[in-house]
Amino acid sequence: MIGKAVSHYRILEKLGEGGMGVVYRARDVKLGREVALKFLPPEWTRNAEARARFVREARAAASLNHPNICTVHEIDEDGVQVFIAMECVEGESLKARIASGPLEVGEALEIAAGIAHGLAAAHGKAIVHRDIKPANIMLAEGVRAKIMDFGLARPTGTTDLTRTGTTLGTVAYMSPEQACGEDVDHRTDIWSLGVVLFEMLTGKRPFAGDRDQAVIYSILNDEPTPVCDLRTGTPREVDAIIGEMLAKAPDARPQSAERIATDLEKLSRALDFRAAASAAAAEPPPSIAVMPFVDMSSERDQEFFCDGMSEEIINALTQIEGLRVIARTSAFAFKGRNDDIREIGRRLDVGTLLEGSVRKAGNRLRITAQLVAVSDGSHIWSERYDRDLDDVFAVQDEIAMAIVEKLRGHLTPREAKRLTSPRQVDPEAREAYLRARHYVRRHIVSMLRRPDEQERAVELLREAIDRDPTYAPSWAGLASTYSMMCRYSGREDAGAKAREAAARALELDATASEPHTAIGRISIAEGLGWEAADREYELALRLNPGSATVHSDLGFHLCWEAWFKRGIGELKRGLELDPLDYVTHTTLGIGLLWAGCYDEALAHLRRMREIFPGDELVDKLEASCFARKGVHLDDAIATMERIGHFGVDIAAAYAAAGRTDRVLERIAKLKDRRSRRDDYGIALSYASLGDGERALDWLERSYSRDPASLNPINTDPEIDFLRPDPRFQDLITRLGIPQGDLEPLSRMTSEEAACARVKLWDD
Repeated sequence: MIGKAVSHYRILEKLGEGGMGVVYRARDVKLGREVALKFLPPEWTRNAEARARFVREARAAASLNHPNICTVHEIDEDGVQVFIAMECVEGESLKARIASGPLEVGEALEIAAGIAHGLAAAHGKAIVHRDIKPANIMLAEGVRAKIMDFGLARPTGTTDLTRTGTTLGTVAYMSPEQACGEDVDHRTDIWSLGVVLFEMLTGKRPFAGDRDQAVIYSILNDEPTPVCDLRTGTPREVDAIIGEMLAKAPDARPQSAERIATDLEKLSRALDFRAAASAAAAEPPPSIAVMPFVDMSSERDQEFFCDGMSEEIINALTQIEGLRVIARTSAFAFKGRNDDIREIGRRLDVGTLLEGSVRKAGNRLRITAQLVAVSDGSHIWSERYDRDLDDVFAVQDEIAMAIVEKLRGHLTPREAKRLTSPRQVDPEAREAYLRARHYVRRHIVSMLRRPDEQERAVELLREAIDRDPTYAPSWAGLASTYSMMCRYSGREDAGAKAREAAARALELDATASEPHTAIGRISIAEGLGWEAADREYELALRLNPGSATVHSDLGFHLCWEAWFKRGIGELKRGLELDPLDYVTHTTLGIGLLWAGCYDEALAHLRRMREIFPGDELVDKLEASCFARKGVHLDDAIATMERIGHFGVDIAAAYAAAGRTDRVLERIAKLKDRRSRRDDYGIALSYASLGDGERALDWLERSYSRDPASLNPINTDPEIDFLRPDPRFQDLITRLGIPQGDLEPLSRMTSEEAACARVKLWDD
């Protein structure tokens, strides 16, 4: 087969074979990419049952689009041979990784969570894998898990091709019901994942025997030895999770793979927190700000190129564990200034700065870089690079590796692989992308309000894509831009376009976090469900835990869901990574306001005035705090009337000041206008007057007209006194909006709920 052309693929080498097929690496000559081709074994070609199962695998897997599942491109035939064209996953199998010894606990939890996320996506489409085992998991980009081989996958509700009373799969990983040849559902995959997690942590399987029958007997009758007994120092929480997954009865196991993923990620974060707290007691982690590289080029208009180089080094460093990297927004606040490095270090709270310059002439580059200690201005490291333009990625990688080695002392194999992954990009396409990104960065605040600037950003990104349709960052940038249109401008087709661009970006680079952030951003705006948004943000955070943007966006989303404590924690983490970012500062002020933490919100707004003097939004948020707190009402009303566009906050201020007539005037105006979101404003205006019956009536009208108009229902304390009402609870159930930290209010009396938000936060 080597060298043979099959359809529009040319076979390059054999990768392996198993019971259900032979796999080759091939070149897609039409799209210019490498793929894996899986062929049915020749002796099975005329076997109708095997052929049908093979086709079923392709159809099942092709319906799935998830970063933790191997992407299937197409199913085709070449004469009598049927084959699947799928993503060619570079890396090693989990089986090979385990063969070298048990994995670290954090690594095992991350891999298992990734598998669980992939299974949740499959189960969401009623597809059960039925053969989860280490050999069917590939580790790409370090520990990123990819589920392979849906050879035994079967959509639920379809006829099984196997005979009654027979089993398919690998015995050691079978659930009790699968081992007995009974009907299985998605919970069989949860059992198998429990076995895999046990094996990752111990190097052993929980159920053993010298024959298949002995293994099956053990699965049906024995309880596995606790991991803690086999591996000293393993957290007890790990055994608890595995114990649930390996419950003999399917009903006793966790009922969804998504819950498993959530539990594993929560435990992983808790363990990271414990480790960080222990490390913090000894020594703070190294920290760095990458300053904008200075343009020394003889060519004009190369600022975008220099900025892009700095930004890509920042992006590379955020992937390094144990290194605090200040985000671009804050580092670039000092661009073009001559501030003393000690002052920069103080304001950004970092120990080191990376400075550099770029001289670009045609296809040649001269790049200098120096790592400087903030404490005394001494040079820790410096280097000069004279290279061709095509080598720019290699230079960036070398700089990033040098920084890590100097600040932390070593690179793990996983980190080294991330920093040295080969990238082949058309220089003109990269230049077009950097120009587009430069435009977005310069206009990010005004883009939230001006459709014309959003359209210009789309135009520039489309130019980059036209030059190289395989450059993932351009698609990710396009997804992010369309998601802003969807959230802030309400453009009807923006959500679909964002999803299309995000899907293409992830197809090209499954490790990118930006597309997941974009999908999370639009999931609520499109009314696609809060759980869908949760999944996307958690994926983004898992892929890039050092990204200030991910923490900021996730924090905003969590506050919408009323998970204020965690949401505000994420926003504060975003500011640690990007201390001068206007959007995150503003969002933190809004989150504190929504949470009812008014004193802390006012203190934060005072800090914002020092950083962003004269900002009108700070005045608006301060007036809202005064209105909700019930103080300085005349000043708050005057500010609101001067600035305008305050929605329910001005009704609350009028009501608190005893100006009922002004609230009724506002209600009358909204009733006359009755635009798409006005019903909700009328409901909250009635609520500010304490008229619960009319407020509930108008909330129902708002729901009937546009359910998405009720998305802010957690952010307005005026309606807290309604939460115990059965009508309100029924509405919340229909909406499916999480109540987060506010859920206890539903168990209080109206009088208690009316003033409980701040106390709840204090508790």
